[in-house]
Amino acid sequence: MVSFSKRIKGLAEAANVNALWNPTSSKTVLWALHSWAQEDPNAPYLHFEGQTWTIGEFEARANQFARAYRGLGIRKGDVVALVLESRPEFLFHFYGLLKVGAVAALVNTTLRGQLLE
Repeated sequence: MVSFSKRIKGLAEAANVNALWNPTSSKTVLWALHSWAQEDPNAPYLHFEGQTWTIGEFEARANQFARAYRGLGIRKGDVVALVLESRPEFLFHFYGLLKVGAVAALVNTTLRGQLLE
């Protein structure tokens, strides 16, 4: 299971979660994560299967994914389907797409059988 640092709960308050969906807001979740990475890059952010990523490492990986998506021609407003399990890679892709300005269409890989009918 993916778990986050306790500080992540405070990000929702600092950034106003609704701002994620409001492109005119200056304080988005991306802004809060970037600010945190600048202030305290060595702070633990994400824990998964015995591995921990700091907020600085997370920001760097999300930036790598954003550059890769731009290199593939993904631009602001493009819709990209993410078909991934609940693993850290999902978050790197998701935030990379947000940094580009693309829309991530999330696909639940756990849906099976009658749920899909």
